[in-house]
Amino acid sequence: MTMAQEIEARPQGDLFPSPLKTIFRSAGLFFAGMIFGKAAFYFFRLLVARTGSSEYGTLSIALGIIDIIYAVSLLGLGVALQKLISEKRSLGKNREVGDLLFTSFRAVFVVSLSFAVCLFVAADWIAVSLFHTAVLSDVLRILAIGVPFYAMQGVLFGTFRAFGKIQYEILTKQFVETGLKLGFALAFIYAGWSLAGITIGYVLAIIIAFIVALLFLETKIRRFFTSGERYRGIEGEILPFSIPLMFSGLINFFLAWTDVFFLGYFWGASEAGIYSTALPTAALLIMAPMSLNLLFLPIVSSLLTLNKTDEFRKIYSVLTKWAFGVNLALFMLFAFFGRQVLRVLFGQAYEDGELPLQILSFGYLAYSLFFNSSDVLSALGKTGQILTNITLAAALNISLNYLLVPVYGISGAAIATSLSLVLYGGLNAYGVFRLTGALPVSRAFIWMIVSGGASMFVSFAAFRALSIPSSDTSLLVFGMLYGLLYAVCLVLFRIPDRTDFEVLISIERKAGLNFAFIKRPLKKYYGL
Repeated sequence: MTMAQEIEARPQGDLFPSPLKTIFRSAGLFFAGMIFGKAAFYFFRLLVARTGSSEYGTLSIALGIIDIIYAVSLLGLGVALQKLISEKRSLGKNREVGDLLFTSFRAVFVVSLSFAVCLFVAADWIAVSLFHTAVLSDVLRILAIGVPFYAMQGVLFGTFRAFGKIQYEILTKQFVETGLKLGFALAFIYAGWSLAGITIGYVLAIIIAFIVALLFLETKIRRFFTSGERYRGIEGEILPFSIPLMFSGLINFFLAWTDVFFLGYFWGASEAGIYSTALPTAALLIMAPMSLNLLFLPIVSSLLTLNKTDEFRKIYSVLTKWAFGVNLALFMLFAFFGRQVLRVLFGQAYEDGELPLQILSFGYLAYSLFFNSSDVLSALGKTGQILTNITLAAALNISLNYLLVPVYGISGAAIATSLSLVLYGGLNAYGVFRLTGALPVSRAFIWMIVSGGASMFVSFAAFRALSIPSSDTSLLVFGMLYGLLYAVCLVLFRIPDRTDFEVLISIERKAGLNFAFIKRPLKKYYGL
């Protein structure tokens, strides 16, 4: 019996470790939701961008401020709950889960409401004194209303992940919330409300999504508010673990928005608006690791609690390999066709974001190699190390923005963010290696890079030989040709291995599909 026959003959549950199977199943679901969510949110951004780069920049600055307040208000509990609930369930301490939820909701509500009131009062000072844009004050006051709902959403999403019910987060966040943001934006713009209407719709979408998520908790996960049970506060148990994560989350959001703030301060809302098209486009390179990483923390926490180190290392390596393989293809397109991508997505006025997009894409590609390292450190209880790493990265980001943005504008901001991401990811990966001996990369990554470069060279040569003119349509054709050649090169360099073949068969069985057209050449080529 060949290896392929032996793998296909095994029962579904024996193909590869159950945790890895759970991760890939959730990744597929998340990826489907992410496709819809990203498409809807990109169209939302497109609508705002079409109102003008100044308006788009104003909203981008406001959302950056709200994200930072969200990070503080959540107190690190979104991540902490994934670890603590998973551990208590693994040890059979299910009665204590209610205490965790009660403490989390109470703390987050009090803190988020306090920050919302402060933001509402200080909106004029922030808008005029810091960003010299009076219209920003109205936007901030409207968004302040949604802060408590936004923060408590984070508690609910952390709970969903801890219970392995990621589908409820996807339905709520990607479909309900993002879909409503787009729908409300269309309605209010049509009604002539412009930026204020878009902001009101944004807040309404958050509030409705919170209500939907709360219903999922009560009806699908655990009766909490309607159970009649009395819970005790255990701040002394949960907050010492979560507070370092809160600071890490705060600095992480600040790291993500520092460049926008500096651009708004030194160059104005219009430049911040142009940059805000390049930044989220480059951030698409973390979509693949995010998809694969959704249930990574609770699963790895359980594995490390049960001392299953070998299984953890296998999962750590496989997820990084798959994520990098997808991201490399996307990076090549952004690097060589950044101007066309921005024109198609946002319009001709934003083509000046090409160089920042290329710089940021490189930074996010490198960061994707280390994306799940922070979750491993959290699972190991090393939240203080995460805080130290991200503080160093934030200090570098602020310093570089201060030095580069006044001189180089949006390109300087892109350099600062990219270098900071690489430093943060690299420090986390080094911490994981020092504690577990696990590395996220292998020799296969070198051949992936060779495959990507060779595919791009051949695609360019083919377009030149055929004298195909440059257009939005030809960009789509080029992308399809490049993707096909890249996949062929991966096979020629034997990048897929036994584990990848097992995953393919598992997905085939789970989805009820027939991948014979893929398996047949793989079997023949690899001699499986």
